Amino acid sequence: MKIIVDSMLGDIVVWLRLGGIDTIYIDSKESDAEILKLLNRNTLLVSGDKELIKCAKRRNFQVLLITQGNTAEKVALILAMIGIRKYEVGENSRCVYCNSKLIRIKDKKHFEDFVRYYKIENVKYFEKNAPYFFCERCRKFYWKGRMWKNIEKMIKAINGELRRISKKRSTI
Repeated sequence: MKIIVDSMLGDIVVWLRLGGIDTIYIDSKESDAEILKLLNRNTLLVSGDKELIKCAKRRNFQVLLITQGNTAEKVALILAMIGIRKYEVGENSRCVYCNSKLIRIKDKKHFEDFVRYYKIENVKYFEKNAPYFFCERCRKFYWKGRMWKNIEKMIKAINGELRRISKKRSTI
């Protein structure tokens, strides 16, 4: 399922993409009519815009209105709605900039081939930060670097929210 997120909830786009969710970010310049053209039966519109949600709902599209909560709570609500019970970052991750699927770089030779083929300069060494992932479209590398501790905290927070949502649903 593809998720369409408007600019009111831009803080969740990175986390959905890192979690492997096909996510389209809609800039605030887009009109409601343009956004509605993007919807089909295999998309979920996520927005904080009540009027946009009402309009999409009248057309029988899947929608989720989110007006409050921290980033982990918002991401967990979306994941729960589409049936994902555990949030993971890794093999299925997407580029946080362009939404393309990332390619896993298997070893040092594969890494060097990528650097040479894409003519990428000033690349850090491979051994210490493996595994690497690469976006062919943006030509960006991803690895477990200095930001990884923050990512791990968010993974833990999102999974905690998913457990809370699951418990809440099971008691209803």
